[in-house]
Amino acid sequence: MTHLILTALMAACAAVPAQAEGPVAALYSVKGRAQLRQPGGDWAPAPKAAQLVSGSAIRTSRKSSAEVLYADGTMVRLDEDSELELEDLRLSAEERSFSVKALAGKFLFMAARAKHRFSRFAVRTPTAVCAVRGTDFAVLAAADSSEVGLFEGSLEVAAEGEPGILAPGQQATASAGAVEISPRFSKVMEAERRRYEKMSSYLRKTREKLEKREDFLREHIEAREGKLRDFDKRRKEKLDRGSGD
Repeated sequence: MTHLILTALMAACAAVPAQAEGPVAALYSVKGRAQLRQPGGDWAPAPKAAQLVSGSAIRTSRKSSAEVLYADGTMVRLDEDSELELEDLRLSAEERSFSVKALAGKFLFMAARAKHRFSRFAVRTPTAVCAVRGTDFAVLAAADSSEVGLFEGSLEVAAEGEPGILAPGQQATASAGAVEISPRFSKVMEAERRRYEKMSSYLRKTREKLEKREDFLREHIEAREGKLRDFDKRRKEKLDRGSGD
């Protein structure tokens, strides 16, 4: 299968210092219904937050969305009916190595600029491979076609022929072994651009929290788990009172 290779040449996002310990990535937010599959396990209803590891996978249902937040400030948003698998998830003071499979659906990738000695960030779709270096883009993935729209930065696009440069405002389509670069966004990609712009302030504030609190991801997960325990406790108490009447 022909691959589309995208290499980011410019960085557009502020970096966030990597955490020495704690989760490297987390299921940060779920709206609607989603499922989570941890390595060696089966699909199960996704909690509102959870630690992710290499091999974790997330899929969203109709009219639902989910966000994955990395310890370096990178965020991935899954739209409805989307599936993402984390292949490689390593982060240290010297190295950043992220690899994900965008198997189907719509995604926003907002990658933090890497300041590690060794950095690798790959996004794979059924027809494309994106090598990321701190840039913001959208991916529309399907079994026979992938579309990539660039919002910030610069991407080198290559397949079997000569490589090309994808500039902000352009999109690339990989299908049937060919790559086509369009000088403007499609209507669908334009909608993703507007969604991205609406998320910019939210992402900036989230990254500020990561900078200020070293254990932010762990604390976020524990807080969500605590709320769930409290909810279950109150529900059980209500049921017990009802059964006693």
